[in-house]
Amino acid sequence: MKMRGLVGSSIIVATLHCQSVSEESSVRPPEAPKAATAASKSLAVDLPERADGTVRIGTPGGLSLAFRLRGARGSAGRAMDGARLYARATSDGGNLVLRASPRVVEDFVRYERKPVREGEVLRYDLDVSNVAGLRYVAGVLELLDGRGTPRLRMAPPFVETAAKERRPARVSIEGCAYDEGPAAPWGRAVTKPGARACELLIGWNLRDEEYPATVDPAWVLGTEMVSARSFHQAAALDDGRLLVVGGQRSLGPGAELYDPATESWAAVAGATSQRIFFKAVKLADGAVLAVGGTDTSLLPRSAAVDLYDPAVGAFRALAPLPEGRAGHSLTALPDGRALLVGGFTGGDVTADAAIFQRQSGFVPVKALPHPRGHHAAALLPDGRVLVTGGEKCCNPMPFEALATTEIYDPARDLWTAGPKMSSARYDHTVDVLADGRAVVAGGASLFFDNGLLGSVELLDAAATKWTLVGSLGSPRVVHASTLLPNGKVLFSGTAGREFANGTVTLTETFDPARGSIAAAGDTKEYRTGQTSTVLLDGRVFLAGGGALGPPLRSTEVFGDKLGDPCGPGDCVNGACVAGVCCATVSACTPDAGTPEAGADASKAGASAPAAASTSYHACGAAPGGAPRDWLSWLALAFLAGGAFLRRATSHGGGRGERCR
Repeated sequence: MKMRGLVGSSIIVATLHCQSVSEESSVRPPEAPKAATAASKSLAVDLPERADGTVRIGTPGGLSLAFRLRGARGSAGRAMDGARLYARATSDGGNLVLRASPRVVEDFVRYERKPVREGEVLRYDLDVSNVAGLRYVAGVLELLDGRGTPRLRMAPPFVETAAKERRPARVSIEGCAYDEGPAAPWGRAVTKPGARACELLIGWNLRDEEYPATVDPAWVLGTEMVSARSFHQAAALDDGRLLVVGGQRSLGPGAELYDPATESWAAVAGATSQRIFFKAVKLADGAVLAVGGTDTSLLPRSAAVDLYDPAVGAFRALAPLPEGRAGHSLTALPDGRALLVGGFTGGDVTADAAIFQRQSGFVPVKALPHPRGHHAAALLPDGRVLVTGGEKCCNPMPFEALATTEIYDPARDLWTAGPKMSSARYDHTVDVLADGRAVVAGGASLFFDNGLLGSVELLDAAATKWTLVGSLGSPRVVHASTLLPNGKVLFSGTAGREFANGTVTLTETFDPARGSIAAAGDTKEYRTGQTSTVLLDGRVFLAGGGALGPPLRSTEVFGDKLGDPCGPGDCVNGACVAGVCCATVSACTPDAGTPEAGADASKAGASAPAAASTSYHACGAAPGGAPRDWLSWLALAFLAGGAFLRRATSHGGGRGERCR
């Protein structure tokens, strides 16, 4: 694969304007705020000069919102650490802080003691005259354009106590209409507000001793994730959208949807609120099954079983497991069922296995010959399931990493022993190639930083022998692997001392055709516990994660720009046509009369000038230049990345600047 380097993304700053005192002191309804330009991909924000003034927010695409805190005093604002402070802005002496960034506007109100005159409630006047529709689902207020795309949202507000504990606040919307249905908002009729203005109320209840306290409603650009999260799961739906569920996060809905066509996110209702170290898979009928896990305290393990129905747009709870489980595997079967294997229950590692089907839920099947948790499993082309490695341990230590593999045949309810790997490993990855071979990589053979592995092994299609094929440039454990449409496997991230020191952001690819491992670029952010999912157009989408700290809302994309010069096997999605990367093999073809230009480019490679003379359908532009049980350890894991990465929150169209 040719190295194209990272696709750059510009740094964007929010526009901050201060309105005059005379303008903002008026009691007339707030004027419609100006919108950000579509090219900016950031919010245009006007902050008032006084606390009783109006905040105006404009989004790319033209939607805009104005709001002000009802009953605020005329306190003058002053700059403070990139924000604007309005001292004693409320009648109870609350201090107001407004802070604007390119994608978020935060509105903090801090009370040193319990408010008496106003009570524990904030009242806002919202001007929604330039908003096509409103949607309120799972505690998230979304502002929609005429096509149902969420352009701006109010994140679920919270109140932070003196002990730094965050609790969800109550939300009430009065004076206008809004949609409460769970169905995804895109491409359907919106619920119009029915009025130019709404009243938004945010309430809370704290004891006197829990003050000082800060209330934080925030307005977020629709291209940002609804909730910052890490150690979540993701599944690409049949309609091309991406479902993200669970994970570690402070507040917010248990799940959300990403729409690549509009690069926007929407809240999803019904999912279990907090779960990490669980599994979620898309079933053959398009539904998504989420099972088990634990919360951020790591104990107890969850027995929750949730099912997402794309036709409804929400999760619903199913009958729970007999006991909680984490660190297990969950593999979708071709007939619509799913196989649950191993993991950690209330006391120790288990050998239990069960099969899920829609009519009866989970039904026990023959147990594993060897108990294991934090193993890796994958579906083989013949419908059997390969289970590799893992750990066999006691509570407390010691524990033992496993080199054994086992294969389950769901048609016969039969386990058979597979060949041993050359290295015992757990928290590794396994991917099954199109030709039936399987690749395992990385993991650990000992606890924590000791025994990290970089070795890559290949299982033959007959599942009789593992062959060591090389080593990654950096040892990786609890990393991410993604089978790319071009047949290669992408590896990213690691845990341990190297990651903790911020020294490993390199991603690598394994090419099974050549048996080679190559560097593939660096991630833009350090991420732990992110998801890495192939979209329908072949790009790989990295969502959320963290950097050994709070979860992230940001995303990155691994993929080629349409029109980039390429040779055979270069494009991530496998669609190198006539010397350029395309959305699909048929989506970008040279005009009649110029096939020789593309052919020359394919032979010459990325620097071939001949490709510049070729005209292309679909793109509309010529190609050009490159422009565990130790769950506490797992909390240190999952850096992810990819070559040719760029921030999804700041890139333009999802298919590259040349193909708008």
